[in-house]
Amino acid sequence: MSINKLIIDTLRPLGLDVRYRVYSGSNSTYITFFELNNMDDDYSDGENETEVHSLQIDLWSKNDVTQLKKNIKQALKSKFEDVTYQDLYENDTKIFHIAFRCYFYEEKESELID
Repeated sequence: MSINKLIIDTLRPLGLDVRYRVYSGSNSTYITFFELNNMDDDYSDGENETEVHSLQIDLWSKNDVTQLKKNIKQALKSKFEDVTYQDLYENDTKIFHIAFRCYFYEEKESELID
């Protein structure tokens, strides 16, 4: 499973450009994302059964994003856990910046032993 593809597919219906880390397009409203942390969890017999992806999804816009941030939060909650956001404003560039944070718990497939 590609976590990047999952994020893009989850946010695609919103009609915004969604890019991993860096956006180089010309739209005034867009989304970038990256993985903040990745850790193993749920150990059994010395092996982890879950991989935890800690993610940040950033909405950037020169326009009012009040409704858009609600739509993004709703979309993220359909696939991810513990969705929160911080409402920021970048004074130097005059851009609204909404930093969403969430988790994805990926269960590892068990290996069959003959």
